[in-house]
Amino acid sequence: MFGISKATWLKKDLIELLDKQDDFVSSQFLASKLTYASVETIKKMCRELKAEVEEIYQPDEAEFIIHKHHGIRFIRHTIHTQNYVDYIYSRELAYEVFMQTFLHKSIDTYDFCEAVHISESKLRRKIKEINGYMTVYGLHFSCGSTLSVEGPEHKIRILGTIFLFSSHRTLPLIPNLENVSFYIERTSKIFDYLQIPYVQESLQTLSLSILLTERRLFKHVDLTEQEQQLFYAASIPARPPFLENWTDDDWRILLLVYDTFDIINLESVIDYAPLYHQFSKETVSLQLWIEQFEAQFRPLTTHEQQFVSATLYKNYIASQLFHIDYWLVATFNSIDFERLETIFPLYMERFNTLWESYSTAMQMRESDHFRAVHLTLCNVLIPIDSFIPTIRIYFFCDFSLLYQQYAKQFLQTHFKGRFLLAFVDTVEEADVNIICSRIQLNSAKPTVFIRSQLPANDLLQIEKLFEES
Repeated sequence: MFGISKATWLKKDLIELLDKQDDFVSSQFLASKLTYASVETIKKMCRELKAEVEEIYQPDEAEFIIHKHHGIRFIRHTIHTQNYVDYIYSRELAYEVFMQTFLHKSIDTYDFCEAVHISESKLRRKIKEINGYMTVYGLHFSCGSTLSVEGPEHKIRILGTIFLFSSHRTLPLIPNLENVSFYIERTSKIFDYLQIPYVQESLQTLSLSILLTERRLFKHVDLTEQEQQLFYAASIPARPPFLENWTDDDWRILLLVYDTFDIINLESVIDYAPLYHQFSKETVSLQLWIEQFEAQFRPLTTHEQQFVSATLYKNYIASQLFHIDYWLVATFNSIDFERLETIFPLYMERFNTLWESYSTAMQMRESDHFRAVHLTLCNVLIPIDSFIPTIRIYFFCDFSLLYQQYAKQFLQTHFKGRFLLAFVDTVEEADVNIICSRIQLNSAKPTVFIRSQLPANDLLQIEKLFEES
C-alpha cells in the first residue's frame, strides 16, 4: 500500500501483533490474525525480523526469539516498537519519495536519484505504483525533470501529517532535519498565542504540522464549491502577527488538521456554531446519534448534547475535506476493537448498535478511524467499564478465614475490569458456586471446584463459568 512493499507492511503488523502477546505464539496463530499472509510467509518474515532486531538492538533493549518447540516471541525491554517501524520504513524508496515531496514543493529528479542510488526508470516505476493508490485521495505524484506531489494543498497537508506521524511520531526523530528547535519554538509560540495549555513534550509531535506548513507555504487553496462552504464555515481566531509569511488559508488548514486528529483541545478556539445555520442537523444525523446513544446508554444533558453536536460537525468536515480510510490511519488507530469485544462485551454490544445505525446513515461503515472516534466519544459520556457484569458468588473454602479473605481478594483483582464479583452468604443468592473443598454441594447452580493455589487452569474454568452465567 502507498508504494510501501508488502514485506514491510507485514513486518510492521507482525512486530505490533507480537508486542501485544505475553508469551510465545505459533506461526499458525500469527497467520490466523494476519489473514493476508500464509504460514510459510510469516515464518520467513519472522526469520528476517529476528536478524534485523539483533542487528539494530542490544539484548538488553529487545529480543526476538524463535524457539523450535515454544514458538515465536518479541520482548522489548527499553525501546518503543516505533523505533523498528522507523527503521523499516526508512529503507523503502516510497518513504524517500514521500519525505522529499511533502517537505519540498519540488526536487530535482536527477539529484534525487543520485542521492538514493537508483535509476530514473526505477523511480518512474515506483511513482506509477504510488499514483495507483493516490487517486482516491485526490493527489498525484509527478516525475519529470522535477519530482513533486500535486493536488489540493489541504489534502497534501493531511496526508503529509499522517505520513510523518506514522513514520517518526516526533519531530526530533526525523533524520537529518535542520532547525528542529525553530519548529518546536514556533509551535510553542502559536499555542501561547491561542492561550491553549499544553505539556512541553507534546510540542515534539505538534510541531510536525508546523514543519509541513513552513515547508509548503502557498498563495491560495484549491477547493470545490462544497469544500469551500465547509472549509470557511467554522470560526477561528485571526492569524497571529508573527506568522507574517503565512496566508490565512495556511493558518486555517493548520487548525483544522489539529482538530481533525484531536491531538490537542481546540474547543475554545474553533467555533462550529456557524455550521449549524448552513447545514441541517440531518446533515450529520445528529438527532439519530443522540437517540441511539440515549436508547443504548442514558439520557444526555443539554451541555453534553452540545458537545456531541460540535464533535459530529467536526467529524463531518473532516470526512468531506479529507478522505480518511483504514490505510491512511492504520498507525494512528490505537484501539484494539477485538480485545474490547472480549473484555467489555455488554458495552461494545450497545456501542455497535449505535455505530451501525449512525454509520449506515452517514455512509461511514467501513471507516475504522471514525468508528474509533465515536467509541472514544461514547467513553467520555459514559465510561467503558460501566457495563461490567456483576457475578454473585457463593464461595466455600475449608481453609483458614484469613486464606478465604485472600482468595476472594485475589479473584476480585484477577477479574478486575471484566467482572464485578459479589460474594453472597447462601447458595440460593448465588449465580455460581466456587468451592475450595471436597464437599458434595447440594445445588443446581453452575459450580467449579478449585485448588487453594488457584492455578491458571482453575482461573480459566472460573472465567468460563462467569462467561456462561
